[in-house]
Amino acid sequence: MLQSCAEIRCQRYWRRIQGELQLLDGLKRVRERIAAACEKAGRSEDEVRVVAVTKYVDVPAIEKAVAQGIVDIGENRVQEARVKFPQLPPHVIRHMIGHVQTNKARHVVELFHWVHSLDRLSLAQSLSKRATAAGK
Repeated sequence: MLQSCAEIRCQRYWRRIQGELQLLDGLKRVRERIAAACEKAGRSEDEVRVVAVTKYVDVPAIEKAVAQGIVDIGENRVQEARVKFPQLPPHVIRHMIGHVQTNKARHVVELFHWVHSLDRLSLAQSLSKRATAAGK
């Protein structure tokens, strides 16, 4: 049986709403767990940063997370970050969480504020040199 255009639009809308509800519920649960852990450890919640990983997540979904208070975004691929990051608000803090290839070091310095995944001293030195030259 063929579906009408209206039915297809309705299904797409419903899937989008479900995705937004899952995002809100997930953020709520993460924040509750952080609050409980901080209380147990005698720490302030302000000391904890939530880095939302955006692997396979499109820009509209990232923008919804940012609208819910997510400030730190983690990406594991330079190619994906080159597409997504220019579309995000400038206050978003960008984290590289994947393997960094030497040939992508220039892009890493341009795109990211933090790098969490260095595996060689030579790469760290290259990134440091490029970041210094870029005034970072």
